Amino acid sequence: MPPRNSAFDHLTDLSLPNFDWRMISNQVSGIVHLAAAVPHSSEYPDNLVSARKTEVMDENIVNLQKITGAPLIYMSTCGFYSKLVDAVHVEEEVGSISTTSPYFLAKLRGERRINQIENAVILRLSAPVSATPKENLVLGKMISDARTKGMISVYGKGTREQDFIRVQDVTSAIVKMMSTNRFGTFNLCSSVATDMVTLARAIKKYIPSSQIKIGESIDENEGHRTRYANLKLKETIDWDPMTDIESMLSILEL
Repeated sequence: MPPRNSAFDHLTDLSLPNFDWRMISNQVSGIVHLAAAVPHSSEYPDNLVSARKTEVMDENIVNLQKITGAPLIYMSTCGFYSKLVDAVHVEEEVGSISTTSPYFLAKLRGERRINQIENAVILRLSAPVSATPKENLVLGKMISDARTKGMISVYGKGTREQDFIRVQDVTSAIVKMMSTNRFGTFNLCSSVATDMVTLARAIKKYIPSSQIKIGESIDENEGHRTRYANLKLKETIDWDPMTDIESMLSILEL
């Protein structure tokens, strides 16, 4: 990892092709690659242009690893797994992986590149919860609406699921993995599927003046499942995430 006040302070845009690593390659002892043009951001719609940015970032990081030989941790996504079945997805079930958009195709191609590196780790992330949830995502929107409108809207029947995981748990898993000599592909998730009705009720406990309304709008993802297993990661690095959504909400300033 780079020291403070190093040449890394002057890096610019990793989405530029053929990034020149010569200035800092001798300072690299480990690589954690989290960057991507994630479509949840308004700046990056889920299209071929944004996907190409993600792929170029991956190509640049792979080039850095080739130069340095440093161990690499690559952040991928549980979004590959089918959301139309009740089965719990584990890393070895290749048949359950599909690409439903340019972003997911770019990340799958990234995994294939990283898989060619012997000392690399792929972490498939579920839905991270930070101390300041973004309002364009369901958790942040529900909290914002509960505060400002006194209303928590649950789309459809509220059967859509998400696997929420604390950012602190994500960080602790990365730090633990960096200190091991274990490599491979791992699900980085809570292993707890939370449907939207359960999420709304949990938020209401913290903002009791709010009301829940179900079914005023259609949910295009009605019935989608997020059943992922984190057992492989837990057994490999002796790691346990906070899995209860109410406990996760307790760290937020509601």
